Amino acid sequence: MTYICLNILCKKEYTKKRSDQNFCSNKCCKKHFYDNNKQLVLQRLKNSYKKFKPQRLAKVRKYYVINKDKLTQAKNKYYKNNSEKIKQYIKNWRKLNKNKTNAYKAKRRCMQKNAIPKWANLKKIKEIYINCPVGYHVDHIIPINSKLVCGLHVEWNLQYLPAKENLAKSNKLS
Repeated sequence: MTYICLNILCKKEYTKKRSDQNFCSNKCCKKHFYDNNKQLVLQRLKNSYKKFKPQRLAKVRKYYVINKDKLTQAKNKYYKNNSEKIKQYIKNWRKLNKNKTNAYKAKRRCMQKNAIPKWANLKKIKEIYINCPVGYHVDHIIPINSKLVCGLHVEWNLQYLPAKENLAKSNKLS
């Protein structure tokens, strides 16, 4: 004897293997349960997420430590293949988030001001920026904002670096 699956979207014919079987497969049974109990399922997922969050974070950190080189290579490869797309995304993000961008710029300016000692030769610093060759950036040898050490905004802490190298360097020492 054949029966029709109770899942509204399925309606397949099947033969019962158990007397209490009302669906053609476990997949249809789960789908039917989910469709009829969405709030309950979502609440269970939320509770599970909260309960196991520390374990998941520990697992992610462990994976990152073990596979750091592999992940870095994958990230660099992705950036290399999608650099224009990423740049466009950043440009759009900055347009949509002017306040966050302005806050970042203000913080940087403030840090630079705090990093300029009273005895710094501001004329030489300005001269370094004016004489910067095309395609180069003025870079702080010892970064102004770094986890290890914070440098000063003085003439002997500035150097010319090709733009690509400076962007790759970010706020690292070397």
